[in-house]
Amino acid sequence: MRRPVRSALALAPFFAALMVPPASAQAPASPATPAPAPAPTKGDPVAARVRLNTEQGEFARRQLAETAASQKAHDDAQARIAQDQSMYGALRQEYPELEQRYAAAKVDWQKAVEACAQRDLTHCPTANQAGAGASGAKPKKN
Repeated sequence: MRRPVRSALALAPFFAALMVPPASAQAPASPATPAPAPAPTKGDPVAARVRLNTEQGEFARRQLAETAASQKAHDDAQARIAQDQSMYGALRQEYPELEQRYAAAKVDWQKAVEACAQRDLTHCPTANQAGAGASGAKPKKN
């Protein structure tokens, strides 16, 4: 059995109420309402404007000086980084030669240590030689 149309019409006000947004979601006050006027200033308005302009100018000069100092620090850091990278590249190119020289010096040192251990004192390092032992003492002659 079909219900009468009258019951659907009875629900119309309910659905209409659902379609109206709540007060908090409504548009803000109309733009025709003017904003409150600023409080009147005391004293000479021209002097106040000059004072405010001077303060703003001083602030801008300080800000420009800080920006220039920051830029200089950045540029100095970038120059140091470039110099460090250049030095690193030069050292990387020099490293293989240094490694070979170290390996050759180590072989010579090992031979000298072996000769000293065999009591061949002609090969033992002396105190005034570069690379002498930590104490720099001469080996005992037996």
